Amino acid sequence: MSDIEAIKRRVEKLLALSKSPNIEEADSALKKANRLMEEHSLSKSECFEIKEERARSVWDDGDWRNLLADCVAWLYNCVKITSKRYASEDAYRRTSYVHFFGKDLQAFMAMKMFVYLTDSIKRMSRSKRGVSQSYIDSYKFGMAMKLMDRIEAMSGKVSWCETRHDEMRAVTAYIKRSAPNLKEVEASSMPPPKIRNKRAWLAGFERGDEISLNRQAEAGERLCIS
Repeated sequence: MSDIEAIKRRVEKLLALSKSPNIEEADSALKKANRLMEEHSLSKSECFEIKEERARSVWDDGDWRNLLADCVAWLYNCVKITSKRYASEDAYRRTSYVHFFGKDLQAFMAMKMFVYLTDSIKRMSRSKRGVSQSYIDSYKFGMAMKLMDRIEAMSGKVSWCETRHDEMRAVTAYIKRSAPNLKEVEASSMPPPKIRNKRAWLAGFERGDEISLNRQAEAGERLCIS
């Protein structure tokens, strides 16, 4: 852990202690936290432990999955990186991983939401039998676009949106320091989103409203979107 990360963890603990029912202890902790933040030009929204959560994806489906990962990361104040990882020369040739970096609970929620949404889209697309692959691809893309619209609409209403830019700036700096070898896949190498079948895309777009976005977790605090 770098010196600045250690200082952030120290500030985080002091800020937690500043909520102690012991007035003298709380006041002393807050003063120490403020002094450390002033000395190192830090804000409260930057002083938190950063975690990484990872989900496996499929390279061929990079278009709609990548769109979902981007908006889910934004919703939960996370930074998303998609990387290629191969188990061997022959295995998982088209496998990629989506990494979510952010606050402990928020990174966890982003990963769970991403897996839940991609699984829901795959499950709903299985009902379309006897149709072409281009129909299925456009159908999935339509559902993903509807979910994107819904998530973007709620991203400014969640209680943690006010600290989004500060938190994501801190996370981006952390990745550069702590995971310099983890590189985002170049956009040019990702399959570009295509509407190969407009009728299928519209059908998927309509069904995107059927996927619930009520996901919540409790771990000392509660995050819930509806």
